[in-house]
Amino acid sequence: MQHDLAEYQDIINRFVSGRLGVAEFETGYLRMFKEDSTLWPDAEYEILNDLFGAVDAYCEDPALRQPFSLDEEQLRAEARDALRALAALRSSA
Repeated sequence: MQHDLAEYQDIINRFVSGRLGVAEFETGYLRMFKEDSTLWPDAEYEILNDLFGAVDAYCEDPALRQPFSLDEEQLRAEARDALRALAALRSSA
């Protein structure tokens, strides 16, 4: 059974392409993931959950960043990787 990842792919793609700012992506992705009650297959869940962790680790203020924190470019790279991983899952299905 395939699940619809379109909403996730849309918000990630808009962020990666620069059509959505980091603050809007952060708020939107965290809310979407927290409110999602879908029972995702393990592979899809791991990708979505890993990106959730990356978004949670994002810190806008350089003065407040910890060694585990991500800046905007690092978060964008994580989002790009997640988008590629989701696409690879779809193409192998």
